[in-house]
Amino acid sequence: MTSKDEGSSSPERKAIAAARAAASEVISEHMQQVMLQGYLPLLQQQESREAHRFAPMIDWAVRSMGDVPLLDSISISRITIKRWISGEATPGPMAREAVFNTIEQLARNRLK
Repeated sequence: MTSKDEGSSSPERKAIAAARAAASEVISEHMQQVMLQGYLPLLQQQESREAHRFAPMIDWAVRSMGDVPLLDSISISRITIKRWISGEATPGPMAREAVFNTIEQLARNRLK
């Protein structure tokens, strides 16, 4: 390969890299949508809101939507979410219900 060939392939490589990044972003957004569509019915089931199922449901929400919407919506810290996911801490029944309602609303908004 000559230096002329290398120089002409550089814009091509950049274009391919940009196309891959754009495709990856579209796929990632699509996967989030699919995850949320599967998640919403679970949120609506009362047994999913029980204390022993809180950690996996929060973990699922964070994986589906990220933690920032949750942090902003219910004014908690990132360490609190980590404790919830690990099972170190679980809010009481009324607070847990409020968290689930918030997550459900966030998921519905994301799917619009």
